[in-house]
Amino acid sequence: MVGGELRGLTKTVVQTRNQAMERLVEQARARGANGVLAFRFDVTEAADVGTEVCAYGTAVVLARE
Repeated sequence: MVGGELRGLTKTVVQTRNQAMERLVEQARARGANGVLAFRFDVTEAADVGTEVCAYGTAVVLARE
């Protein structure tokens, strides 16, 4: 059989994604935000160097009216 999940790679990708998300939350909090809108990930493969995972969003202060 050929194919299947590469569990080590899957684990690394999940950890990388979580780290990018944590960094985004830290940056939003540092700017006084309590929420992030339009959150998304961007993944870029850099030839033989590796893969870059970025988390993007808009830091906002949410309040009840």
